[in-house]
Amino acid sequence: MFNRLRGWGFQKMARFAGAKYDDPGCLVRAVHRSVFDEIPIQDEKQRFLPLLAEVHGFKVVQLTLPQAESDAGRPQHKPGVYFDVMMDLMAVGFLVRFMQRPFRFFGTVGAASILSSLVLMAFLLFQREVSNIPLGDRPLLVLVVLLLVLGIQIAAIGLIAEIVIFTRGDGKQHYRIEKIVEHVSADA
Repeated sequence: MFNRLRGWGFQKMARFAGAKYDDPGCLVRAVHRSVFDEIPIQDEKQRFLPLLAEVHGFKVVQLTLPQAESDAGRPQHKPGVYFDVMMDLMAVGFLVRFMQRPFRFFGTVGAASILSSLVLMAFLLFQREVSNIPLGDRPLLVLVVLLLVLGIQIAAIGLIAEIVIFTRGDGKQHYRIEKIVEHVSADA
């Protein structure tokens, strides 16, 4: 029961990261040598190799095979291993989704913070004008200012990261052309 729950949670996290595979936790891989030449594998990210290969433009195919009898009764891992894998999966998901466009993430978080700050400020101003409640002794005013400054800083970090990627990029194409189809006119 615990293994099924763990597998379900792992699969949901893998879907967030962008994996389209039934068993992203399976450690059996058949990989062409050129994949390792182009994809830097560090730490224990090899378990996410299909996802990383697909992002780098390689064609990935999943084959469903029967479970090995010797593998069926394996003991479960320690809880710390599950936590480590989930953290790695979140890191890979973040890198896959936002490595080329970090402002999409940081800009969204910054905009949400700024928007919530503006809504709270409107609420404070409404209370000030309607109920004549002074603003100076309200802790909510400090939260409004904090959210506004934090939102601007988070968005600025995303913008700086975008500039760094644009100016210091590796120059490699992040896609692969599988086939070029040329149109030949009937006159030729």
